[in-house]
Amino acid sequence: MILLIGGTKDGRDLAKDILNSNFKVLASTATKYGKDLLGEHPNLTVIYGKKDYNDMIGVIEHNNIKCIVDASHPYAENISRTAIKVAKDKNIPYLRYERLETEISGVVRVKSYNEAAEVLKDTTGNIMLTIGSNNLEVFSKLGINRLFVRVLPSSVVLEKCEKLGFSPKNIIAIQGPFFKEFNREIYRQFDIEFVVTKDGGEEGGTRNKIEAAIEDGIKVILIERPKIYYGAIYSEKSKIIDRLNNLCL
Repeated sequence: MILLIGGTKDGRDLAKDILNSNFKVLASTATKYGKDLLGEHPNLTVIYGKKDYNDMIGVIEHNNIKCIVDASHPYAENISRTAIKVAKDKNIPYLRYERLETEISGVVRVKSYNEAAEVLKDTTGNIMLTIGSNNLEVFSKLGINRLFVRVLPSSVVLEKCEKLGFSPKNIIAIQGPFFKEFNREIYRQFDIEFVVTKDGGEEGGTRNKIEAAIEDGIKVILIERPKIYYGAIYSEKSKIIDRLNNLCL
C-alpha cells in the first residue's frame, strides 16, 4: 500500500492517477474537508488529522506501507520533515511531488512571516494577507484594522480570525484560486496597498494574484517556500507513477 500525504487539488489528482495504476492508497489529509474531497474508490482508504512522528510510524506499521508519496502543500513544512524522517527510519522510499515554483518578478521576496511583517512595520495603508489562517498573529502588531485576511470559509478558520481580533469586515472568507480580474476587484474593494502571499504555484493561483496587484501598483511581499532537502522532487504525475512501478510492484 502507498501512503499519500495530500490536501491540495493536485494531490487529489495524483491520488486518482495512482489508484488508476492499480496501487492501493492510504491517503492522509489534515482536515475532514480534505478527506471528503477525495471521494471513494475500492482501493482507497482515507484518514485525516495532523500526524506527528509517532502517529506516522503507527500508520506505516499498521498498514504495511511500502512507499510514502508526499504531495502536501509546499508550505506544509512540518509534515514533510516528519515524513522524510519516518521514511528514513523505516527504510522505505520517499517521493516528493510538488508544484513548480512561480517564476515572476516585481515582488519583494522574504524568507519568513516575521521578515514580511518587518518589511511592513513602518508603512501605512491597507494590507491583504493571503497566507492562510496560520501565522496571522505575526502581523497583528501592524494594526488589526488595516489588515484584511483572505481565508477558507470554514468555522474553525473563522473562529481563529475572530479570536485574533479580526472583525467581519476584515475577513474575506472564500476559497480560491481566482482569475486575475477577480483578484483585482477584491484589492480595489478594500483599497489594498500591500499584498502578502506565498508561492502556491500556478495551481494555487499565485501568478494571477501577484500580477493583479502589480498591474495596479500594489506592493507584493512574497514569502518564499521553506528550504527542505527532499531528495528528488517530481512535478509530473507520470514520473511519480513510473517510480512507483519501479519501487513498489
